[in-house]
Amino acid sequence: MVFFLVISLELTTAFLPSCHRALKSSVWGKVAVTPLSLGNALDGEPLELCEENAILVIDEMKKELGTIFGYDPKSREVGITGEIEFVECDGPSISVALSGRFWHATDTVMMRVESYVQNRIPEVIEVVLDREKSAIQDDNRLSEEGEKPRLF
Repeated sequence: MVFFLVISLELTTAFLPSCHRALKSSVWGKVAVTPLSLGNALDGEPLELCEENAILVIDEMKKELGTIFGYDPKSREVGITGEIEFVECDGPSISVALSGRFWHATDTVMMRVESYVQNRIPEVIEVVLDREKSAIQDDNRLSEEGEKPRLF
């Protein structure tokens, strides 16, 4: 019976993306299976680079850095309506889109976003702002080059 259970778990995880496959560990001679889940992400352990984890980290960041964005009710009260959305994962780079109004300059927001993502997914080399999919309001402080941050 136990043997059948282990095989069933193996077949269940075989079709998941590599970053979602279960981590297997040996416990008293039996195989225990610990699935990767949101619980693992929220405790700060580094995650593997894949689209699912990038989306997970961006959702996590919306809660953790809520005052930068407009996800906090108090931020919305003062007109901060900024939002961030995942666009794509291209090799070691992640693209995001920003929309709404931010208190900080877009370059500063992107530096905070990149730092957060790189701490959670160390394989990420850069987080890039997709300007075509972004709809940022009232930010005359965005650098023209889009590459080098201007802080003020």
